[in-house]
Amino acid sequence: MDPAGARTATPARGAGRHGLGARLGQRRHRPLRPRDRGVEGLSAAQRPRRAALRAAHRAQERPRVDLRHRHRLDGALRPRDRDLHRVPHADAGHLHPRDRVRRRRQRLDGQLELPGAPRREPLGFGDPARTRHVTAKGHTGRLDATIAVLAVVAFVSAAPVAAQSGEEPELSPAARLGAALFSERNVTNPGLDYGSSCGECHVDGSRSADRADRAFADSVPLSLLPGKQTTLRNTPTLVEAASWRWQGSGGDGGWRGNWDGSAESLEELLVAKLSGAMAGWGEGDAERARALSAIQVTLASEAPAEGAPYAERFQQAFGIDVAEATPEQAGQAAAKALAAYLETLTSSHTSRWDAFAEQNRLRTGPNEGQSAQDYSFFLESRIGNQEGRRLVKRPEGFDEQAYEGFKIFFRTLPDQLDPEAGVGQCVRCHTPPDFRDGRFRNVGIAELEYDALWGAGAADRLDPATVRRGRPTRDDAAAIDLGRLHVAQGEPGAHGAFKTPALRGLAGTGPYMHNGAYATLEDAVRAKILAAQRARAGQLAHADPIVAEIQLDDADVAPLAAFLRQLDDVGAERFRYYLIHFDE
Repeated sequence: MDPAGARTATPARGAGRHGLGARLGQRRHRPLRPRDRGVEGLSAAQRPRRAALRAAHRAQERPRVDLRHRHRLDGALRPRDRDLHRVPHADAGHLHPRDRVRRRRQRLDGQLELPGAPRREPLGFGDPARTRHVTAKGHTGRLDATIAVLAVVAFVSAAPVAAQSGEEPELSPAARLGAALFSERNVTNPGLDYGSSCGECHVDGSRSADRADRAFADSVPLSLLPGKQTTLRNTPTLVEAASWRWQGSGGDGGWRGNWDGSAESLEELLVAKLSGAMAGWGEGDAERARALSAIQVTLASEAPAEGAPYAERFQQAFGIDVAEATPEQAGQAAAKALAAYLETLTSSHTSRWDAFAEQNRLRTGPNEGQSAQDYSFFLESRIGNQEGRRLVKRPEGFDEQAYEGFKIFFRTLPDQLDPEAGVGQCVRCHTPPDFRDGRFRNVGIAELEYDALWGAGAADRLDPATVRRGRPTRDDAAAIDLGRLHVAQGEPGAHGAFKTPALRGLAGTGPYMHNGAYATLEDAVRAKILAAQRARAGQLAHADPIVAEIQLDDADVAPLAAFLRQLDDVGAERFRYYLIHFDE
């Protein structure tokens, strides 16, 4: 080769650095392009740039590639040079160009880990806590199966051993004591016709043959209390109740109990339940003292149906002698034990929705600092991209109707391609992964209940200073349940506001809403549609602004209800099945 870098001899046919054969021979007198020269063929001005590029690549510990690596994003590479920057595997040169682009996207999203490459956090696709990093081997058709299997292996390895075997998880002494107290009837007022327990209203379906579908909730609109009274509101589920935290502009990050947030700590709430109307006791300090004294006698002298006496269990769990303690101390210890048990009632996040998110590499909740609406934009973009390439996977049972409901649930703006598609706005209040937002909101249910008796807009005409907390009836026009307004007068947004419930496990918690007025999920969705119509008509003056932005009709009811049923946990074993068995 002469100093100018020009060829001086005609190569044999078929020879040439790039296998160009005769065409290269036809250009034998043309100088080589800079990218085709070795270092010795570069000019003095080009060599420092080449050395700097190589040093930068070594410093970043990138896979060893040729100089074309620096052009990987400018679209100048030929298809055969785009395959993951020359990943060394058997079939790298035999992939369809479409598959090469797909692999490259997976590499940039952190879903593939190349040999010798540093681990990278995903840029957005996939749950950061669950994203799988695998090495590409073979054809990309086998890659999807590999990812699915690794997802199952990772879930199995992360799940508690007790949950995998079907056994109950190991509980602490305090939680075991709380579980016994949860079903104890003798802590209620002994002067009544019959005793009650926490488990009478918060039914554990796994221990009830006739109500096996219950998820620590009742199956009637209002629960029956000792003394033949009923509750004012529907019994909520206790699953994840202990983990609730008050969020939003008015929240302090603390725990609040009841639909209206009237209890400021879990133990305070439990003492009130044990010594109040829920256990058949009256109101006032004297009645509370009487209740706690009776509870102390029961705990000091009796035993549960199975196991050691309560006195021995309290000594083991808290080091307290309930016989020598004051009634107040005994009541606080009982509440502490119940709280320890309630903290174990958590969702396993093993629903079809979780399997769907895992299969499609969707984050199961917003990133830190990301709004629910921005999270919904991400999901819409991600799913829209996968739909265009026919890559959406759905676990068995997650049918087309549920899939349509999924899109309605997460849609917060009209679909430009389908203006008639429903806009549910649901994700803005019921935000994954727990499908709640830790806030109190007025969604119009209290007003709808009152207006059903007194006419549309009647609730808005009430003077809050004259209303009485109670169930609306035709006999008392002042009776209405306005939620947080009754416990936080003057708080912005308190009028008619109730705690946003979590949506996981809905099948075992109906009837729905704080008043239990809606027997089915379809009825509950129709109530939200009616509230949205009333809000846009100016007949729900105190409703949250999001309510008026809900754009749904009757055609959206069935799909949305079908999706909500995908939020029920199915258990670790069934979840593993859904991760592998799906319909594309």
